Formats: sequence, structure tokens, C-alpha cells
Amino acid sequence: MPVIEISLKDLEKLLGVSLNNYDLEELFSYVKAEIDEWSDDKLKLEMKDTNRPDLWSVEGIARELKGILNIEKGIPKYKIEKGNYEVIVDREVLKIRPYIACAVVKSVNLREEGLSSLIQLQDKVMYTFGRKRRKVAIGTHNFDLIKFPVYYKAVKPREVKFVPLYETREMYLDEILKETEKGKEFAWILEGLDKYPILIDAKNEVLSFPPIINSNTIGRLTPETRNIFIDVTGTDFDSVLTALNVIVTALAERGGKIETVKIIYPDKIIETPILEIKSLEVNIDYLKRLSGLDLSEKEIIELLERKRFNVEKKDEKLVVKWLNYRNDIFSAQDILEELVIAYGYNKIEPRIAKIYTIGRELEIKRFIDLLREIMIGVGALEIYSPVLSEKRLFEIFGFKTLEIENPVSEKYNVLRSSIVPQILEFFVYNKKAPLPQEVFEIGEVVIPNEKIEEKYYLAWGLTDYSVTFTDAKRRLEALFKALGLKYELEHGKKPFLIEGRTGRIIVEGKEIGYVGEVHPEILEELDLENPVVVFEIDVNKLFEIYKRKKLK
Repeated sequence: MPVIEISLKDLEKLLGVSLNNYDLEELFSYVKAEIDEWSDDKLKLEMKDTNRPDLWSVEGIARELKGILNIEKGIPKYKIEKGNYEVIVDREVLKIRPYIACAVVKSVNLREEGLSSLIQLQDKVMYTFGRKRRKVAIGTHNFDLIKFPVYYKAVKPREVKFVPLYETREMYLDEILKETEKGKEFAWILEGLDKYPILIDAKNEVLSFPPIINSNTIGRLTPETRNIFIDVTGTDFDSVLTALNVIVTALAERGGKIETVKIIYPDKIIETPILEIKSLEVNIDYLKRLSGLDLSEKEIIELLERKRFNVEKKDEKLVVKWLNYRNDIFSAQDILEELVIAYGYNKIEPRIAKIYTIGRELEIKRFIDLLREIMIGVGALEIYSPVLSEKRLFEIFGFKTLEIENPVSEKYNVLRSSIVPQILEFFVYNKKAPLPQEVFEIGEVVIPNEKIEEKYYLAWGLTDYSVTFTDAKRRLEALFKALGLKYELEHGKKPFLIEGRTGRIIVEGKEIGYVGEVHPEILEELDLENPVVVFEIDVNKLFEIYKRKKLK
């Protein structure tokens, strides 16, 4: 969980009120934060929600608490002016780090506390939300030193040199990767590339070398800096836009005026930031029933407005609207959670159950726990991935999926029908980690047949410098031996596995899964250098066989 440090006086200044008469532990619970340390004016807060990067700064906390404290309600109002600035994207850089979004924020009243908060917010967003800068990296620059247009392009390691942030001499890009602290820490992101991304202005002055480091001139801010140019680069467009929105709205809370930047891609032109209102319809009865709170419609609307939503009544539903510096609202359950947070968890009175029952774990859950113990016992690391995933990932493997209508993000636009693609995605995100890597996951999948089926699958994967079908077979043998079951392998075919090195897993005459070596074309598509073997098992089918055997 991200841990951030804030100044209590700075928070009070942003809120415009003193917090002397408030229980701070309770107050911070409304933003899912716990006080980790408290020394004089400084507070260390552990942020309990990894899906809310907009709260990882004192500005974001102040914005949220303004609603809780009834200082401001509803969607925050940010005025965006049209800027006369261009960033020109070279086609070649699209192969390396394809997405960029930018903005200008003027007249910011930073001072020491604002600069510290901005640097901290950048780091937290890049490390957690941005997957250690691979998915998202942020640069902030002194706007007054830039001559537009700015060029985002790919250059050879010895083609450009500049003075990196906090250094004293000019360095080539490959020198930066080898000799600077940030270069050494994040060089893995660019490993194997013959060209690197660079941001350079019309005077040929370097702004930054994303995702590694800013320049020591244009890319160095001071407490006196008033006008800031922000660039966000990355591998996922929605995440890049969200990160930019988080930064610009935080700066706007300090009086900054947001201006757009025109991004000229080879095939399109967009203007960023894109701050827009999202909406979701929620049944009023659903909110009342599941919250268990005796609230009127007026009270529900009031509480949601205090969580910085706009709310309109429509028949028996509420149309709930929010600004897209938040990207964590997907369903009615999320709105329900916001309602209960606004009401206050500590205010909810426990109730005595009207019907007394003895709780018991489902049999299949106990079986899943058994499978989990076995897989951990053979040396595999358990991972977790969401049921919602990205359609493009499953298309690579040839899996059919159930699409979500009007998804909030392209990253979560289908319900997964297999776990294997996410096992490979895990290897992609960790391809610079030491080998071998052996992982498994037991989770829900949704099979889009004529009748939609929800099932549990067990997926396992191993990658190393050299792995074969035999390595996967050994793990299967260990699993079935521990279960006391016999299995057979028959010739099989899967579009993402190598023909001749693919098997159908048969138990008591019933096919329950498959095993094989991942096809080199799939590895190349995912930019994985080392071979991978996998197997996947239908846990529901395996459980029925296991249960019958135990009853005999």
C-alpha cells in the first residue's frame, strides 16, 4: 500500500479550516487512510486503496475531505483553457513507448510543500499505478524554458546528450542508464532496444528521457516555479490519461490554471488532458437494501454529493456522475461502497441476526484450498488477477470472451474465459526478475457458450531459460499423486501451444484440461524471450471426480 507524507498545516490551508476539533483517525478513514506516524506537523498516512491514485497527495485528500466536511459538494469544477502548444509524435517511437499525453498548468502556487507533494505524487503514481514506470511515467518541467513545438521521438543511445536531473555533466543516453541512480534502477524497461524515447523542444533542448529521468535545466522545478509542462508516457492509453488527470487536478487545487496541449500522432490529433464526466445508473432500492441503512432518497443523494459525485433522480434510479481523475468506478457496488464510506463505517450499529444459522464453507472451496496447498507445496507462487481483463490479450491466444457493454476502461472490457493469458501477462510484467519463475492461480472464469457458465479454473505456468513439456508433466504428476487420482495424456491441439507438445488431460475418461509448451509466435507477440510451459484444469470437473472417489 502506498505510504505518503503530508503537512497538517498544508492540509488545513487547502481545506480553509482548522482541524483542531476533529478526530483525525476518523477523518482520514473517509479517504481510506490510516495514520502510520505523527510527528509535530508531519503525518505519514498508509493509503488503503491502491485504485485511488487521486488520493495519494495532500491536494487529493483535501479535495475529498471538502465534501466530507460539507465545504464543497458534487463534482469539483476545473476550468480548462485551450492552449496553443503542440507535441509532435514520431512514428518510430510508437514501437517503443506508444502513448503520450501532456498538459500545461500555469500560475501554480507551489512553495516548498507543494513541490514536495508533487514529487511524492509523481513517484507514487509511477511506482504503484504505473508498474514501476513501465506502464506509466511522468515528467514535470519548467514551462517558461520550453520553445514549442516539442518532439517525442526515438533516437540512438549516442545521438543525444544532456545533463540529467541532479547531475553536473552532459551524458549520452546509454551513459545515463549505466551511471545515474535512476538509470540503473529503470534501465530494464528499455533493455534490448536499439533506440530510446526522448522529449526535445524546438531549440533542441532535452526535456526528458522517459521513462528514466528529466533534464537538469528544463526538467528541474523549484518552489518558485509557477508554470509547469507535464508529460505522461506509457504503454496503456487509459492509464496515461488517468495519470495526467491526477497530476493536473492536484496542481489545480493549488490555484493552477489548466491548459490543453495538442498531441500530433502520425495518424491522428488529440488534445489533452481529457477531463470528462462519467456516469452510472444505480437502483435506489439496491442502495437501501444492501447498505442496510435506513436512509431517505434525499439523504442518499446528500451523502453521495459529499463524496464528490453529482446525482440526479431518474424514475426509481439515481444517475451518479463523477470526473475521470477517478478510474475506479465500474458498477453499482462501487457506488454502494462510496455511500457507506460517506455515512461512516463507525456509525453503523451492529444488528442481532434474526435467523440463526451455522456457517459452513462450501465443499468446492475446501477443495480449492487443498489444490492451493498442493501447488504451493510443489514450489509454485500463487498470484491473483482480476476476472475482468483486456480483450486484446485473449485475442492473441484465440480465446472467446464475454464482452462488457460500455466498459469504463479498455483494460477491463471482457470477462476472462481462461487464466493462462494472465499467467503469461504476469511473466511479461516480471520478465526482468530472476529465473525460473513458477506461478499458479485458482480463480473464476466465465465460459461464453450458448449458456454462460461460471467455473473455477486452476492455471499453472513456468518460464526459464530452458523448459519443456516434461517439466509441466512433472507438476501434473505431483498434483494428481497428492489427490490420489490417476490421469492420462492424449494428443491435443491448442492454437497458442506447440503442436506435438500439447496434451489433453483425461481423468476417468473425462477431459478436464490441457498442458503444453507455449508457441513461439505467442511469446514473440508478448515480447517474452524465454520458453513457457502451462497447464489449465477445470476445477469443477476435477472436484466432481475427486468427490466420487472419496465417497467410494
